[in-house]
Amino acid sequence: MAIRLIGILPTLSSLGTFQSLKRSGSAACLRHRRLLSMPSATEPMNVLLYADDLFGGNVLRELGAAMKKGDGIVNSLTILTTRNREDRKSYAIAQWRKRKEMRPSKVLKLTPFLNMASSMNIPVYYLDDDRSFDRLKLALKRDPNKFDIFVVCPTKKSLVASILPKFPLGTIKIHPSLLPEYRGPSAIQYTILNEEKTTGVSIIDYTTPNDRGKILAQYPHRLTPATTYKTLSHDLSYLGSKLLIKTLENLEVLMQKAKEQPQRKAATFSPPHIPDETMQIVWEKMTAEEIYRMYRAFHGYLAIWTMWRRRGKMYRLFINEMYLPDERVEPLSQNITHIVQCQDAPPGTVFFRRQVPYLEVPCIDGKRIHITNVRVEGRTEKNAQEFTNGYLRINGTLRMLTDPVDCKKPVPKFVYPPGHRNEHKRQVIIDDNTGF
Repeated sequence: MAIRLIGILPTLSSLGTFQSLKRSGSAACLRHRRLLSMPSATEPMNVLLYADDLFGGNVLRELGAAMKKGDGIVNSLTILTTRNREDRKSYAIAQWRKRKEMRPSKVLKLTPFLNMASSMNIPVYYLDDDRSFDRLKLALKRDPNKFDIFVVCPTKKSLVASILPKFPLGTIKIHPSLLPEYRGPSAIQYTILNEEKTTGVSIIDYTTPNDRGKILAQYPHRLTPATTYKTLSHDLSYLGSKLLIKTLENLEVLMQKAKEQPQRKAATFSPPHIPDETMQIVWEKMTAEEIYRMYRAFHGYLAIWTMWRRRGKMYRLFINEMYLPDERVEPLSQNITHIVQCQDAPPGTVFFRRQVPYLEVPCIDGKRIHITNVRVEGRTEKNAQEFTNGYLRINGTLRMLTDPVDCKKPVPKFVYPPGHRNEHKRQVIIDDNTGF
């Protein structure tokens, strides 16, 4: 199997490729092992890390472990992040209590990333706090060589590298895709939405904007049918942190052998901001598989939504947890089958199965989705049982809508797309004015 080298780190066709080469004892495997075990020729680095909870946990853990080992990779570590006022205040109080050797307060609510930084005694600066960011710029002005390299991780708030001066060893970024595919901050979401089979992490030179810098190293990762944004972010964060340490160990060689990205051909882009309509369920067009794929693409980032009518008012209904059932394992119950066959319940109609419990919703392709946790706009999260007790008294009497309707009129009939087998069948007009 052919191995393509980027710098000194190979990009494999799958995570199991190296193990198969290892068992076969091929020359490519020996070369891979020799390159990864090269002794580090770089001096200890003073690293400035820009990260948050999205990717920062694993990266901070690896850099902190390298700093404690004292093996010549990381000499010191400083964090630049973005957080609200409460987090900044909590972190400052936690550091003060640690200096005073006081017991930590139970009232403080630090994010996992800041909690880890506090336990490691790592200084933190805040990009969205003018006073804190001015202190960082003042320290860089007094000592331009205070930091040797700037490491940028994927975050919820993108960073423009030009806001800080140039660093002696440059600026590198961890990107959650195999560049030049899916440049931009929404790479993970669109990787799942477009049904990609393989993705990965890339470490690039971040001196060029829009993720167009030279590629230093890449490593692939294979997706599964159950991969969600949350699980994929964690996996790529782990792979990116391991790849970052190898990149820092061999930074000089990788910088010399960096590969230019193709700027036109084979390059795909993810939009900088995900439109709100991208997370909306369109019951007239979307199949059960498409709805579940959209749920996987945003689960752990934002919730997909649909419209819900209650007491003459329209609300957004956010779906927090759902899954796609296997009809061979979970067949339709007899009462639901009778309702669907006799009344031709349109897609989006909500049925409650008490034994599990979950909400069963038919889709345009005749299949169904199971919803276990939802949240009505302006309300708290509810499981299927709680939602049924408060919003659904009779099975099949209400359905989820794609677009809001006039509250003074009954809910209109469901319009099937042209050519659908149920296009001319009789439908039941569903109204929400049934005494609740």
